[in-house]
Amino acid sequence: MFVYYQNVRGLRTKTQQLYTQTLDLHYDIVCLTETYLNSSVLNGELFNANYTVYRRDRESCASLKSDGGGVLLAIRNNFLSSALPEYQSDAEDLWISVNFPNERFLICVVYLPPGDDAAYQCFVSNLSSVADRANTDNFLILGDFNRPNITWIRKGNTLEPLSYDNKSIDFIDTCSSHSVTITNR
Repeated sequence: MFVYYQNVRGLRTKTQQLYTQTLDLHYDIVCLTETYLNSSVLNGELFNANYTVYRRDRESCASLKSDGGGVLLAIRNNFLSSALPEYQSDAEDLWISVNFPNERFLICVVYLPPGDDAAYQCFVSNLSSVADRANTDNFLILGDFNRPNITWIRKGNTLEPLSYDNKSIDFIDTCSSHSVTITNR
């Protein structure tokens, strides 16, 4: 599985460029945050027909801000996938179920705006709930969490928290209690 993640800080002026790049992409999954998209931009303007595109634009989220934000996940059509709106929180998260040849994954792409503690707490609480009720142990969570006060240390292929502020404890505890490993490649 080849996955690409990027915080793009706006796609509305880059739709043609992204579409052209998707013609040569060899990624199975593309996850983007801060898309700044709204319903006036069609999925077909962003990705070619080889991808199924899932989006959660900020206008459909309970965000404190009206512009910016938004998340997108595009997956190659040769993988069976489906949106899981029942797993979404009031934060900017998007949950997709993907069936690979030998296993099922839940993939989440999330954007948490800086300083939005309510969105952060909502996502962390929801993550714990999803992990408890999902019928798989295979999770892939990508995104921009905007947690600058966590210092990570590399341990083999994963990252472990070295130091963090009180606001980040819930995230660290949730990841730890559900055996979530953090990578940054």
